[in-house]
Amino acid sequence: EHDEAVGTAAYMPHLAVVYAPDVVVFRASKTYRLLQRPFWLAVVAAALRATESESDLRAKVGGVLRAAGHHGHRQVVLGAWGCGAFGNGAAQVARVMADAVQRCGGWFDQVAFAVPSSASFEAFRSALPGCEVVSAGPAIASSPPRGASPVGEPRLAERHRWELLATLPDCMEEAAAQAGIEPTEYRTCEGARRAAAALLAALKAAC
Repeated sequence: EHDEAVGTAAYMPHLAVVYAPDVVVFRASKTYRLLQRPFWLAVVAAALRATESESDLRAKVGGVLRAAGHHGHRQVVLGAWGCGAFGNGAAQVARVMADAVQRCGGWFDQVAFAVPSSASFEAFRSALPGCEVVSAGPAIASSPPRGASPVGEPRLAERHRWELLATLPDCMEEAAAQAGIEPTEYRTCEGARRAAAALLAALKAAC
């Protein structure tokens, strides 16, 4: 009924992703209180329903990473994609995502998987054997590079680091303030990249 009401033209292609370069975060993650210092970041999104095939899953995960790399982002944060309401198997999603990141080689300086302490967390830890993970509290662990860099990408980084976050701190705005990042820095793609790097550094120092 919904398809008939709005028409199929209202939907993006099945394997497409949406890239939003300037998304403002102005509320805390749990209490939803207004942040004293909102910050901006880029978001890449794609729908992932449990009925989809693994080939579709691989295509969408690859699309998300390619979009981030194409727009010059060197730090990305991924999650247990589709393992909640959509009901995807965490083990399969973790395996596909780990493989996709390996194939990206040196596109990114840092790749973080923000996964709550749960069965999904264990699945991602198993899929990323090179990471030392602490499952309680905000924790970050890194491992050596994996995989070869794709050919024909002169801007690729020379190294690649895995990181796995057990939980994301609720005090993101405090970390930004401690790193000396002004809200106006997030208003451009270049500023968002600098801010993301500083935020990850602040999180690592805090952990």
